[in-house]
Amino acid sequence: MSKSNKIIDAARAIRSELETILGDRDTAQKIDRELNDLLNVPDPTLNLKQIKQLLNSNQKTKGWVKQKLSSSTKSLGYQGLPGMPSTRLQTQKYHCSEKGCDFVWSRRNLAQAIPKCPHHNVTLIAFEDDSPSSEAEL
Repeated sequence: MSKSNKIIDAARAIRSELETILGDRDTAQKIDRELNDLLNVPDPTLNLKQIKQLLNSNQKTKGWVKQKLSSSTKSLGYQGLPGMPSTRLQTQKYHCSEKGCDFVWSRRNLAQAIPKCPHHNVTLIAFEDDSPSSEAEL
């Protein structure tokens, strides 16, 4: 996955976390609307400069994205037990089923209830993200 696509994926992922990260609902909604406008185009990489500027405009979002990009690229060195097939642990991702909606949410643990899309009020559905990881920075 290219560096540009990793940043686009991080921008999509942060949308569901903005209120928690910022601690301010109004600011979170403002940034979410701006990200929505930048991401909901046929080729969001054309808006990459504006997306990076928006994410870098706040220290909390900048830090979250930097951590997200670095955590998805580092291996924890896990190896399965001898004789057992090695499997890589992944966070389950969910997305909105409405056409054109790019809202993505990551389930960090099984205790978390699956939320509804904040834009369409429909329950999110699971999908597999098979993208290979490689080092990237914001």
